[in-house]
Amino acid sequence: MITNYDVVNLSAGMPDPDLINGVFDAFLKLMDSANQHDVDKHLSFYLNHPGLTFVLNTEIIHGWDTLRSKQILWWKNGHNDVQYKWNNLRIACLSDTLIATVANLSSERTGETGEILHANFAFSATWLKSAKGWRIVNAHETMIKN
Repeated sequence: MITNYDVVNLSAGMPDPDLINGVFDAFLKLMDSANQHDVDKHLSFYLNHPGLTFVLNTEIIHGWDTLRSKQILWWKNGHNDVQYKWNNLRIACLSDTLIATVANLSSERTGETGEILHANFAFSATWLKSAKGWRIVNAHETMIKN
């Protein structure tokens, strides 16, 4: 597992290390839940609200319920073997309650005819500190052509 990341401070003063560590821990748990294909655990890191926005390439998805339905399809209701890895994580402190992250992700899965498929994409997210911890309020995944 990669454990290094880059921090950029875009707010006044020095960022609280607890804020950085909180988002980093949430990001690691988000990635772990993705590799487990656990839709509900994965989406527990997203704000359960109709105002949640998730963009996949050019498709804009509004609301937690809609994103959950899509994620169930993408992960074939948990019967998918896709595995994700991340690198180049950047954590940008916007304020004490708002942090942005961006990372390169790669995935590997078995295709319909048994071939191994690889993909690379960028993932960015805006995290809001709530009473339940850090939650994603806006995210964007874009496939990167090799």
